[in-house]
Amino acid sequence: KGKILGHDRSRTLREKFGGTKTVEIELKNLDTHDALPLVRSILIDLNVESPEPGLIKISSLEDTNAVLKAIGLISSRGIEIENIRITPPSLEDVFLEIVRKSEGQP
Repeated sequence: KGKILGHDRSRTLREKFGGTKTVEIELKNLDTHDALPLVRSILIDLNVESPEPGLIKISSLEDTNAVLKAIGLISSRGIEIENIRITPPSLEDVFLEIVRKSEGQP
């Protein structure tokens, strides 16, 4: 038999069980050479990578303040930011997290 493990609006479920958010910072000059070390110096415990020129990708559970601090530092050094995208966890990620917790896994 199936059992309902969670029932709420998708936004509420994402907030409660969400998991990892992805923040992408797209630089105007496409050069991550100066910006990437700055971001990594602040976001020591987070996954920070540059999958392509001009893009810094940060995976974070909840550390929004540190990400904002990194964005401020990039901007203060004269590195222009073209775009910032924040991608919440998918509903599939939420589903898997709910199932994992219901089975007693950490």
